[in-house]
Amino acid sequence: MATMLSRHQVLLSVFGGFVLLQYALFPLISDRTVLILTIETLPYFFSFFALRRIARAHRNHHRLFWSLLSWGGLCYAFALLAWAVYDAALGIQAPTASVGDALWSLQSALYVSALAYLLAKESGVKRGIRFLFDTAIVVTVVGTIGWEFVIRPQLGSLLAAEGWRAVAATASYPVSDLAILCSLFMLYCDRCFPYPRSVFVPFVSGFIVYVVADAAYLFQVASDTYRIGGWVDPLYAAMVPFLVLAGSRSTTALPDGSRRPKDDAANPKLKYLLLYGGLIALLAFAVVQTDADSLNAVFLASMAILTLVVVRQVTVLLENDALMAKLQRTLRKTEALALYDPLSLLPNRRFFEKQASEDLEAANRAADGERSLAVLFLDLDRFKYVNDGFGHEAGDALLLEVAQRLTKLAGGRHFVARMGGDEFTMLCRGLGSERELRELAERVLGEIGRPYPFGPDGFRATASVGVAVYPKDGTTVASLLKSADIALYKAKSQGKNRAVFYSERFDRVLSLQMAMETELRKAIERDEFVLHYQPQVDAASRKLVGVEALIRWQKQPGVMVSPAEFIPLAEETGLIVPIGEWVIRTACRQAKRWMDAGAPEFHMSVNLSPRQFSEANFVEVVSSVLDETGLPPDRLVLEITEGIAIQDVRETVEKLVALKRIGVLVSMDDFGTGYSSLAYLTLYQVDALKIAQTFISGVSADSDRASIVKAILAMASSLRLTVIAEGVETEEQYLFLKNHGCDWIQGYYFHKPLSAEEVSLLFAEAAA
Repeated sequence: MATMLSRHQVLLSVFGGFVLLQYALFPLISDRTVLILTIETLPYFFSFFALRRIARAHRNHHRLFWSLLSWGGLCYAFALLAWAVYDAALGIQAPTASVGDALWSLQSALYVSALAYLLAKESGVKRGIRFLFDTAIVVTVVGTIGWEFVIRPQLGSLLAAEGWRAVAATASYPVSDLAILCSLFMLYCDRCFPYPRSVFVPFVSGFIVYVVADAAYLFQVASDTYRIGGWVDPLYAAMVPFLVLAGSRSTTALPDGSRRPKDDAANPKLKYLLLYGGLIALLAFAVVQTDADSLNAVFLASMAILTLVVVRQVTVLLENDALMAKLQRTLRKTEALALYDPLSLLPNRRFFEKQASEDLEAANRAADGERSLAVLFLDLDRFKYVNDGFGHEAGDALLLEVAQRLTKLAGGRHFVARMGGDEFTMLCRGLGSERELRELAERVLGEIGRPYPFGPDGFRATASVGVAVYPKDGTTVASLLKSADIALYKAKSQGKNRAVFYSERFDRVLSLQMAMETELRKAIERDEFVLHYQPQVDAASRKLVGVEALIRWQKQPGVMVSPAEFIPLAEETGLIVPIGEWVIRTACRQAKRWMDAGAPEFHMSVNLSPRQFSEANFVEVVSSVLDETGLPPDRLVLEITEGIAIQDVRETVEKLVALKRIGVLVSMDDFGTGYSSLAYLTLYQVDALKIAQTFISGVSADSDRASIVKAILAMASSLRLTVIAEGVETEEQYLFLKNHGCDWIQGYYFHKPLSAEEVSLLFAEAAA
């Protein structure tokens, strides 16, 4: 579409010069037929093809509106050709009532029909019919006055010279011109022209030029001074560039699909002044023109009553207009609530889908080079931490700032919407290559990444962006959004703060994940999960002092799925909550069985996920499980990770305090891998800590890791914390840890994860 419009601008410039050139060429060309067949008809043939192309760029009733205008211009061109036939073939000047006059009348009728049709479609059929009646009233009033003062005094001489057909044909010109002017005036007063001022001004200017040309033509005909090729003829051609300019602007004047505010139109009182003021003037004229002998009380009373009825009607109409204006304001507010996001003031999902659907329709009609559309799907990374860390007011301020930055970046070219939460979309227009889209996506990431005024040093947000291109990645709004959303998911899985273009292979990966999610849901129902337990032994005595519950997924006999394959998906989908509750309940129930069987004192350790811990009723669930299974609370150790620790600190502390009040022990898992784990030890009052396997695996060969482990052991000793070393696989590692004060050992050096039956045998041996 952009290419088409640029060509229009070039053609308009050329055509403006062509109109001026006519004034220079007309005096030089003596052959009237040549004038008609070339210079005079060319502008309107051009207008026909230009307006037809503009019509194809529009949707729904706007297409027919511009088509009617194009056919009106074609009627003018054929009317000129009819004149040329008279002149060239018959050798006579066309008579006043000819085929040409019929075509010119048809031209005016098409123009008026286009305006009436536009108003009917914009405001309803009933209002369109009222529009025609209003126009007819004005034409009748003005026509009556014109008849009395202009035509009637000369009617006898006109009939004698021309005849009724010629008089009717000549009178049709001012009547049709008056109808066009009244139509434009009513359209303006009724506030129903659907385009902005940049379209309305050249549109009206074109018709004014046309009416002026008609008036000048009629004046010259009346004074017998009209000649083909005179100064009047180029005025008709001057109408064309105005209409084409208005049409070309109309295709881009409302890129976001919004409507021009109704309050920008003229006051409807102007229309009532013209309609009913003219009618009252006509009544007064009737009284003045009536002979004194014919005046009587009945006639005067009738005129007075008609005048009062008109005044009353105007009063009622003004009252109705006030009510309608109030209703329209209410409807606009309702529309704003339905189509706009109240926080960011951006279009919402509904508006985005509506606009994207309209753009796709236009793209389907456009040529291949003019079909460039794409969807950018944006999601803020770690937005929850803004709400939790700075408060919801800061979160709202962040969303508002992001909306403003995206709107500024998009300009008037692209369409930005807030889909909900921290998700935004941008409908990109006119970017024909992946390079241009990638540059835009990088600019979006750059804008999002600039500092925000939160916190003492400012806050930097990041975002992930998924890009889907029409028609490669989808031909409907739903398919484009789906593809962009899949690409967004891929961007997040690759580390966030990046833009990823959709690829078909993402669908295959997503299908596998969706299949696994379905199987995972069924696994809960089918009780396909099992727990294995890895023993923990006292470093000094080598006695069994505890076990850690480790979940496994047994999809079918002999097929065991590792937690690394399904836990991330369970965390993402929220299935980790019921799975985690099942793990705690099963582990506590098994621990109670071992206790009842006479097992020596031991602890049952269970890992927690951040999603599971964030549940509002988590503490109640743990308490309920302990009551249900009868396991003493001090036998249960819940292992938290830094993912839990860095969540809402206040909420985390409250939950841990509640757990400790019950009697449950808390251990910090993978200690040493987080940048702020030291602070959490005292803040969360943990009972034990686990040294991450990454440190244990290198204590024998890496002096730096050995130093870190020594420091952790010394610190834990001073804080009186139990230390568990995870992933111990060699005797050298075991001896190093034992000699430096590690309390418990867990790893393949002593035991791999075992079934409940195998652990029962270990407890039986220990008891013996």
